[in-house]
Amino acid sequence: MSVGGTATPFNVVGATETLVNGLADDGTVVGTAVISQQHVGFIRGANGKVRIFHVPRGVRGTFAAGINATAGLIVGCHYDASFLAHGFVYRYRAQTNAGEERASGTSAAAEAVEAEIIDASSSRSNTFVQGVNASGVLVGTFQNVPNSGARPAMGFIATPLK
Repeated sequence: MSVGGTATPFNVVGATETLVNGLADDGTVVGTAVISQQHVGFIRGANGKVRIFHVPRGVRGTFAAGINATAGLIVGCHYDASFLAHGFVYRYRAQTNAGEERASGTSAAAEAVEAEIIDASSSRSNTFVQGVNASGVLVGTFQNVPNSGARPAMGFIATPLK
């Protein structure tokens, strides 16, 4: 570490790659792991316990990008069979006992989770949800998929989820 801090390397059990993408105030992190050539999301509690998950519609992979522990939300995207990206919001299990981490277990098997699918445009587009605040406001990027020619990516801010 360049500022005198300490780095704690870790790898998700069974993964050939572990990519950390989001950090919550409580020390919980989310990201993407590659297990058996499949991209899956993970949540790692401050105690080091990991839960691996995937969005069932994400047949081409699940990518966790952000987390807000106060709101209990993980955001990211998944790719469908046509290689289109769709954003998702996963309401991970709330803390049940004081001090208990939201992530638990060490299995390399990905748990299928229920997630709200977010598409920022009504037309054919790639949507990447990248952040969420404590009020449930989402931010991200989308890009319409044209038949020909390039279309610029655009950012979005989405109203809070209920």
